[in-house]
Amino acid sequence: MPPHRGAGQAPQVRHDRQNLSAFLNYGSGCLGRDSSFRIFFEIMRIRYEIHDERFRQLIDTKEDLKTITTGFRFLEGPVWHPYDHVLIFSDILGNCLYQWSADQGIATFREHSYMANGNTLDRQGRLLTCEHATSRVTRTERDGSVEVIASHYNGKELNSPNDIVVRSDNGIYFTDPNSGREPRVGVPRG
Repeated sequence: MPPHRGAGQAPQVRHDRQNLSAFLNYGSGCLGRDSSFRIFFEIMRIRYEIHDERFRQLIDTKEDLKTITTGFRFLEGPVWHPYDHVLIFSDILGNCLYQWSADQGIATFREHSYMANGNTLDRQGRLLTCEHATSRVTRTERDGSVEVIASHYNGKELNSPNDIVVRSDNGIYFTDPNSGREPRVGVPRG
């Protein structure tokens, strides 16, 4: 995989708080399916205060946000795949991974995702996924097969891997809170 464009210090961006708050609440399903809010969301404009010009390489700040699809329960883990030109994301409560492309729209990437949450790509372009329901981190190979890369630490099962990143030296780092063991967003376990 080519080096990340913004390698080094991450751009610092401050968003218009009201619009960003509405976006985040809509994305996490907190506001339900209120049609007046959906109309607002489709026409709202987020303003950016840019502290690093490299940010403009990542996003066109003159473009309005557009709703590309709806109907999910709890979205997390969006990751853009630069080779396949698809956006992959998790619907935790829907227990499914989806992909979206400009050419084909929305499609199921993996049913029964074990309440997948965070996703990222490793340096070879393979999808790494945190699974709440299984307390593991998996890697999806280019042929579609899935391999478990972490399930235990010091002889104990992981709690519920949540967010994940891959460092430039190929090191994999993920958070492991216990929220995936709670009824609302996971599978209760001891």
